[in-house]
Amino acid sequence: MRLVRSLLLATLAVGATVLISSDQVSHAIKPDKVTALEVYAKDGKPVEDKRLQFAVVGSTRGIGAGAQAEPKPPLDIIADLRTQAAVRGLDFVLLTGGYTRRSTPDEWNRFARRWKDVLQMRLQSDNKGRKHVLAVPGDAEILGDRKLTGFGAVFPGSSAGIGFNRNASWGKVDAVVGKTRWRILLLDTHQKAMGSRWKEQLFWLPKAVSDGEFDKLIVVMPDPRVTMAENTKMDPGDGPSQMIDIIEEYAPLNALTLVVSGGPSTNEILLPTGAFGEAYLVAGNAGIGGPTLLQATAADEAGYKDVGLEPLYTVALMKEFDHQAETESFREDIIDKAKSRGNWETYTPRFDGDAFPVQGWWHVTVDPKGIELIFRMRRPDGTLHDLYRTRREDRGGWKVLPVGD
Repeated sequence: MRLVRSLLLATLAVGATVLISSDQVSHAIKPDKVTALEVYAKDGKPVEDKRLQFAVVGSTRGIGAGAQAEPKPPLDIIADLRTQAAVRGLDFVLLTGGYTRRSTPDEWNRFARRWKDVLQMRLQSDNKGRKHVLAVPGDAEILGDRKLTGFGAVFPGSSAGIGFNRNASWGKVDAVVGKTRWRILLLDTHQKAMGSRWKEQLFWLPKAVSDGEFDKLIVVMPDPRVTMAENTKMDPGDGPSQMIDIIEEYAPLNALTLVVSGGPSTNEILLPTGAFGEAYLVAGNAGIGGPTLLQATAADEAGYKDVGLEPLYTVALMKEFDHQAETESFREDIIDKAKSRGNWETYTPRFDGDAFPVQGWWHVTVDPKGIELIFRMRRPDGTLHDLYRTRREDRGGWKVLPVGD
């Protein structure tokens, strides 16, 4: 009996070892095997400037049939970023995930080649006109690389130091604009994949927002707390809401201004607590196919009763929808679905993701008076245009402005 028990314990021990190994061992990616990018303002000394401008960009991967397929990516988005960086000015590009199909040197170098005309490369001899970068990891960047060695090699110095040669996926950057100090928090919401690092991040976060050294706060995380993307789970694993709850408890009153996330292949702006609360910006789609976008829905799982797209953002989208309905000859049922009429009269209006994917990128400006967001939307012919503009100043809430002014 003792021998059987010993054999059983040995078997369990071996099994446990195998389980631990498969869960924790990543295919380590050496820094010299991937192209490293120049990260904007590493954790530490704040940047000081009269104005801060950056682009918020979702996935620029191509999508096809099957998890490994990748047809030609939407390079017109990247080309537009290059042009607009010269016209409007950009200090850095903020990427919300979706860089690779999985974390391998080949995939990371493919990503670097795609962005070579916009982002600064550490070993590139001529970086003239190219921009620094900030980033958070998406779902695919964890596949086969739960320690994020690839992410850490491509975006070196973008995370908080946690020791033991490990890569944190969270950090902070401060920028002083005029008399206001803005803090950008880069957080990771992949609770299950992070393992013990999740608790380390939760331990770090209160200290990062309670030091009294900033006035306004922008939060960036991979998953959205709230989204109108159909069949997409809000607040996955309660990770986003846990982060926001901690921030609201420890940060200065009314400091939280903007919450940016990736996740679903949409572009959205929502004000779930009204025009005087923080704006939730979903930037997951820079040109790939997208899900159907609801105009409003219940949001109990995110801690709200009912939410919807910011009303004037919906108006702007509807105006563009009408334009494309005419130029692209949308089917009548797609039009009825968006306008909640005909057979869709009793349904919540929604923009069909196949016919009308909401693609594009966001231009963010922080100046001495406040913060401004502009959404540039991609049309089926590959051109982009300013669709929507909103601004918030110190003594007021979010206010929608005409584009072009």
